Amino acid sequence: NDRYINLSIHTQNEMIGLSSLFQQKKFTYSTIALQETQAYLIEASSLQAILKENAAFAYNVIEQYCKENKRILEVLHHQSFKQMYARLASTLLYLNEFNNLSIFSLLTRKEIAAFAGLSTESTIKLLKEFEQENIIRLNDKEIQILNLNTLIKYSQM
Repeated sequence: NDRYINLSIHTQNEMIGLSSLFQQKKFTYSTIALQETQAYLIEASSLQAILKENAAFAYNVIEQYCKENKRILEVLHHQSFKQMYARLASTLLYLNEFNNLSIFSLLTRKEIAAFAGLSTESTIKLLKEFEQENIIRLNDKEIQILNLNTLIKYSQM
């Protein structure tokens, strides 16, 4: 089975793997880089010691963890309760938050589908429908949102 779910995008200075900091020795998910990336591996025990000693740093880590947890709950809600149009619209809105990274040019249609919890074929079909309705413009891998209000409306269906 080559199906998977993409949960979130992380940018510079963000930590990944926080859910395994205190409980698990194995990670329950994998991470890939969309572009050239420099990452640092920090021993859990070292990070735990810093968190105990530095309240401001601990606050920032908790804030990031809560943001990631909120994103996971949003994905769970979308997957469980939203129809295909709404799931893709929600995904496009989420990914558009990273437009300064030209995010759509970094993702394949299969990866976008994995964010929406849809098949690649359904995603391509819906993207073409959104384009015919002048909600988005497709140009190779790029996706430009033309009608943000309609996309928001679709995401709430």
